[in-house]
Amino acid sequence: MDMFTLVAAIVILFLGRQVFWLFVAALGAVEGGQLALTYFATQPPWVQVAAVILGGVLGAVIGIFLQPLAAAVVGFYAGGAVAQDLVLRWGLTAPTYAWLPFVIGGITGAVLMLLIFNWALIVLSSLYGATLIVQNTHFPADTQRILFLVLFVLGLLVQTALYKRNPAAL
Repeated sequence: MDMFTLVAAIVILFLGRQVFWLFVAALGAVEGGQLALTYFATQPPWVQVAAVILGGVLGAVIGIFLQPLAAAVVGFYAGGAVAQDLVLRWGLTAPTYAWLPFVIGGITGAVLMLLIFNWALIVLSSLYGATLIVQNTHFPADTQRILFLVLFVLGLLVQTALYKRNPAAL
């Protein structure tokens, strides 16, 4: 796991609700990096770095100025990514239908983000942060499942405590 992804995953896991715009920026940067590796692998490194920066800046701008749109987009993406990862990690679907959990999880995440923003943000950012960390480990599958659950619960506990201490902060 590269250092940027690890730091972004930890920030998302423990502070996703506190710094919503940073959650959206980190998500944009991480996904910008993934797109750069997929589509710009043969390009000079500065092109890949530019894609990461562009994704992060775009995410931050959307998170700051278009919060409802950002909430729906982040809810869809995080919900979809987590659902797809969990279903595939637990071996519950055939690869042919791997997109279906993403769509179902994405719609669920987007609706939850729009209806119960704070709690959905806490849950989704904890899930997504834990997913990012676990996806980038090389542990056996059983260890990854346990690590995911431990990180998810830790993220929930930390973010819930921060929310109860200062519910207006966002």
